[in-house]
Amino acid sequence: MGTRDKNIELLEKISDYCDDILEFASNTTHEEFINKKQINYSICFPIAQIGELSNKLSKDFRDKYNHIEWTGIIAVRNRIIHGYGSVKMDFVWEVMIAHDIPKLKIDIKKILNEH
Repeated sequence: MGTRDKNIELLEKISDYCDDILEFASNTTHEEFINKKQINYSICFPIAQIGELSNKLSKDFRDKYNHIEWTGIIAVRNRIIHGYGSVKMDFVWEVMIAHDIPKLKIDIKKILNEH
């Protein structure tokens, strides 16, 4: 499989994780997300996976689509995985879920429609 195909396959997986996050978040409130570990873990895992998969995209691909903040996405993954309890759930809810994930989903859909 060529690099381009690998990148598209990774984007499709990222898109699926975006869908999961948006679905899980639509079925909960901010308060539930903050206070129930089961809920915030179920949302943080796919966020971390998005960062992991983003890191596997080729540099050329990330450079081509540099309007997406790949470095920031990867940094959030690292914070969730290596943050040792320092992840601010308000940040995850207000920034990632309310803004970044829906925008990422739209951006990825546009890229996938090109291929």
